[in-house]
Amino acid sequence: MAFNLSGVLGLVRMLATPSLRTLAMSHVVVPSLERLDWCALRAAGFRGIVLDKDNTLTLPEMMECVPSAQRALRSCAEVFGDRVSILSNTAGLASHDQDGAQAAGS
Repeated sequence: MAFNLSGVLGLVRMLATPSLRTLAMSHVVVPSLERLDWCALRAAGFRGIVLDKDNTLTLPEMMECVPSAQRALRSCAEVFGDRVSILSNTAGLASHDQDGAQAAGS
């Protein structure tokens, strides 16, 4: 795995800046994405959404979203538009993504 200097510097900046630390914390915990009221989050001041792919949108070791997550993701995108990010801690790892296709989004 390649060293991600930009990612490390971003983490250090976030940890050193109190107002940025809250960006790395879960703000809402629910048993299912379908339980989230995206409009209520927007009304509460949320400007964007970051979701974890692995075991949230997909089953372990899979790339395809489970149907309930697909519906929730569509609803989220209707409210937040292009301010939705999906992160993965397995995309790009040689043990899970040998050719880097997942990390590239293909």
